[in-house]
Amino acid sequence: MCKRGNEMKRHNEKLLKMSQQLSKDTLRKSNATVERLTHLPPGILKVGYWVGGTLGVVLIGVGVAGLLNGSTGWGLGGVLAGAVSIVSNIIAMRRSSR
Repeated sequence: MCKRGNEMKRHNEKLLKMSQQLSKDTLRKSNATVERLTHLPPGILKVGYWVGGTLGVVLIGVGVAGLLNGSTGWGLGGVLAGAVSIVSNIIAMRRSSR
């Protein structure tokens, strides 16, 4: 019985080590993926800023058109959304250049 108990103990220790190694590998891969996704290359960031700024200008244009058409709600909403988009892009651009 003692021999079998020692075999089971070694088997459990082996399984525990394998499980710990798998957990470490999974955590390392997850951290690498998070790092890659949260720190984009400068070229991709630049394109994103241009797209966001362009959409902001378009939204302001749509808002002004709405105001000229007499639709106060749509007009103010478009102008406000466009302004927020442009300001947030400027803030993000300045943060990334530091």
